[in-house]
Amino acid sequence: MNIAAGVLILVVAIVFNLFGGFAYMAGGALGSGLSSLSKETMKESMKKQGQPMSAEGKKTMEKGLSIVKNAGSGLLVFGVFLLVLCGLEIGAGVVLFMKKAKMFIMVVGGLEIIADIVGGFLVTFGIASIIGLAAGILAIIAAVMLQPKIAETQST
Repeated sequence: MNIAAGVLILVVAIVFNLFGGFAYMAGGALGSGLSSLSKETMKESMKKQGQPMSAEGKKTMEKGLSIVKNAGSGLLVFGVFLLVLCGLEIGAGVVLFMKKAKMFIMVVGGLEIIADIVGGFLVTFGIASIIGLAAGILAIIAAVMLQPKIAETQST
């Protein structure tokens, strides 16, 4: 059980969370950057056309661009969270093989479950989310099944 959970959590960490983290970060940075660029481009375009932007038009543009910027920032933060979780999952996979750090494994499994639920709400809930949920649940089950080692005492 420990080996299966360790392998699955390592695969999820490397394949889904590492590449997903970079993708979310790139998408978030792109969204935030484009919102700032779009604002300046729209203002320049209106000046070149000789049409002043109405107050209502400015308000609508500002509102739309702020939504894009906030969404981009949220994706960027989620991408950083996935990269940190990737490192934690590699550590959890290693300690699963060694049958140690029961609480650490349970916390990382819980974080993986949270990451898949949040990712499902942000983008879509697909096969990657199902595999990630299975990895988190399996890691928690394997951690619960770990038996504490009985300390050997030396008698002199």
